Amino acid sequence: MPKGNRTYRPPAPDKPEHPVWSHLMDLFLLNFSYILLFIPSLVWLYLLLAAGGWPAFVGFLVFLIPAGPAVAAMFDMGYQYAREIPKFQQRSFWTSYKANFRQGCATMAVLILPLAALLLPMFVQGERPWFVVVCLILGLLALLEFAILAFSQVALVDLPLKKIWKNALFLIPVMGWRGLGVAVLHLLFLAALYQWISVMFLLFLFLGPATLVAWTSWMLFPKLEGALLRHE
Repeated sequence: MPKGNRTYRPPAPDKPEHPVWSHLMDLFLLNFSYILLFIPSLVWLYLLLAAGGWPAFVGFLVFLIPAGPAVAAMFDMGYQYAREIPKFQQRSFWTSYKANFRQGCATMAVLILPLAALLLPMFVQGERPWFVVVCLILGLLALLEFAILAFSQVALVDLPLKKIWKNALFLIPVMGWRGLGVAVLHLLFLAALYQWISVMFLLFLFLGPATLVAWTSWMLFPKLEGALLRHE
């Protein structure tokens, strides 16, 4: 109805808070738990970058395996935020870590051999032709997307491991640009961490990884919901 010389408009309803930004304080605290479980592999990575050698390379890869359940637990937290589950109904990080321990370790173990094959050329001195670099980048993107989709399933659904890994392969084309986009985002974060470790360390320590996983979960959940989950 008219009001003076202007048309009256009722106030717009408040926009709901973004499921990632509204949990920044929780993510800040979760990040410490998350990276705590990566410390052994990070120590070996530091030794690898500082001194090189096969023992450090193998140690870095082997100690990634116990961090697998942490990745699954962090994705579980991210998908709970994406689904806007009330805080009093959410599983805790450590509850999810224990529940996903076996599948998280097994999934990370499956990733070790292809990861070793892709990372090895980075630590071997010598000139790499451009097509080798392109193949390495594409291989890392495919492996990252497979890992994201596999750990997402560990967090979301109760399936046998072989089914989870098989689904991860089939879901890569299903997720389309959305899945490729989150894989690129993860690769850029890892590349920046590798290239500018002294600058990126604070971001990594205080917020980066947990926020990255939460953002990935929010981006992927609408597609994954249609592919994996039944509507209640």
